[in-house]
This record gives sequence, structure tokens and C-alpha cells, in this order.
Amino acid sequence: MKELLHSERLAAARVLQRVVYEGESLSKSLPAVQQQLADIRLRAYVQAISYGTLRFHHRLSAVLDLLVDRPLKQRDLDIRCLLLAGLFELCENRTPGYAAVSEWVECAESAGKGWAKGLVNGVLRNFMRRREQLLERAMADPVARYASPSWLIDTVRHDWPESWEGLLQAGLKQAPMTLRVNLLQTTRDDYLRQLAAENIAAEPLEVESAIRLSEPVDVNQLPGFNAGLVSVQDAAA
Repeated sequence: MKELLHSERLAAARVLQRVVYEGESLSKSLPAVQQQLADIRLRAYVQAISYGTLRFHHRLSAVLDLLVDRPLKQRDLDIRCLLLAGLFELCENRTPGYAAVSEWVECAESAGKGWAKGLVNGVLRNFMRRREQLLERAMADPVARYASPSWLIDTVRHDWPESWEGLLQAGLKQAPMTLRVNLLQTTRDDYLRQLAAENIAAEPLEVESAIRLSEPVDVNQLPGFNAGLVSVQDAAA
């Protein structure tokens, strides 16, 4: 895939390719790709699509395999990543379906593979038409149902035979984003007001300095983050 990224969707697909097929860590690949997009909102989109597609990678891969006649060649794994990210966006209903499909089709052109436009269009539109049927078929396999590799499913089932299914389902949930307010610079109540002014919904936690966001955001959207007013930290810590 070309390094000149023309859209947030192409950027997200590039992150997936670097993580899934090139062996990079998400913590390395995501910032490297995000910095090629000037708009903070687009960087946040890339993060959301990248995290979500990776979280459900096994499930999305199972669905995709039902939609293609034969596996894509090694040199076309960038197109596979476009399709996986497109399927995730359609599953999440983040954008009206046909508008999202159109954008992903154009990504194939921007990636220098105009031949794949028809493939991307056909696969994603087919998924829209047969969504429930395809998901039902895919999730007959525990790997797709729990979006986890078989070795992990077997391990959890062996170690926690009474609660393994609930544990695997819980692992699919997105962790909340928790902030630690620097009380040497501001108060938690004042920082909550700053968040409200930016339309970022949040609530205080029991710990005096802790705040939980209703939805994760790019840290660059957090008021005073670069000045050290807050840091991202797990609530338990």
C-alpha cells in the first residue's frame, strides 16, 4: 500500500496491515500513521476503526471468508485490510451504509489498485444485504463468536470451566478511558468543566483525582493534556 494516505479510511487500513501482516505493535504503527493526518477528528477516527477492527479481527475475517470466492494474494493484503475495516464500520453503523461503501471503494483507487474497486464494492454491498445471515453462519464457529484464537478459547475454558463464556464475552468490550487529574495544577471539578466545554462527557470516580470518559477520545482532544493537566491511567492503578 502506498505511504501517501488520502483519507482516514486508508490510514486505518494501513495500521491494520502493519499490525496484522507486518508484525508491528499497535502502539508503534498507530501514531506513525496518525501523524500523516492533520485533523484531530480524523486521527480519532483512525484510532476507533483500528482498535475495533483488531478487537473483532477473527470474527470479521470469518465473515469476509464467506464473501470472497478465494483468498487474496499476499501482495493484496492491503485490500483485505480495507475490506476488514469496511466490514467493521458497517457493523458499527458509524456511517450510512452506502456512503461508507463508496468511501471504501475509493480507497482501493487511492491505494493504487483500481482493479479492486469492484471487489470492494461487491463484498461490502453483499454484506449489507445478507448481514444477519452471514454473521449467524460465521459465529457458529467459537473463534468468530468470541473473536478469539482457538488456543485462547481452549485455555480459558480449561482454567475457568464454569464462567469461560462470560469471560470471553467480557474481553470483547471496549475498556473505559480513565483520566488522572494533576491536582497540583487544577481540581477535578474544574477539569470536568473544561471537558464539558469541549462537549466531552465524563463522570468523577471514587478516587479524588479520577475521571471516566463516556467515550474514548484522542488525547489531543483533552484540554491541557500536553500541559500535563491530566494523564491517561487505568482506574485500578
